[in-house]
Amino acid sequence: MFLSVLIVSVGLWDVRKITLAGKRDHLVRYVDYLYESVNGMIREYRNSTGNDITQYFQILDMANYNVKQHACLACIPFFKDMVKHYEKYYPTMAKFFVFINTPTFFQELLQILRPFMSKDTKTKLIIYRYDKSEWSQFLLRHIPPENLLPQYGGVKRKKDPKKNYPKISFIMRALYMNFDQRTTEHII
Repeated sequence: MFLSVLIVSVGLWDVRKITLAGKRDHLVRYVDYLYESVNGMIREYRNSTGNDITQYFQILDMANYNVKQHACLACIPFFKDMVKHYEKYYPTMAKFFVFINTPTFFQELLQILRPFMSKDTKTKLIIYRYDKSEWSQFLLRHIPPENLLPQYGGVKRKKDPKKNYPKISFIMRALYMNFDQRTTEHII
């Protein structure tokens, strides 16, 4: 079972608005920051517990993902940069990239991005449409239910309001980091 989890609600990002505002480079750096943060938390956890976690399980929730905000011609370079940065700086960090609630048109964007992916990364891509019973079953085979929020098939409770979750970025206003003994979650 996989214990370290990164959840990204991609459908909530307004990539088009950020790109048209001239902030695409900020968004690319933000994604790099996410990867660095996850890597640092995994390293810190490994050093403090002796647990041999070196990778995370990434869930990309595509609910609300749409052509206008995410797959416009101005947006494609951002996704291309994301893939290139992952391949260059973090190629072995993710065990899987599990896309859930994925609209059909995403396959077209993925076809544009595949040439920039290594063979290893391509084998890590797992894509599910909207059938929660299908994708939650896959997630629960790899992640303990106590490490997943209920909307992903688990039983983990939302953030403890008594804990202080720092805001990380002006681009994505609602990002909080939570690292307990088994889970790394970024909820956007």
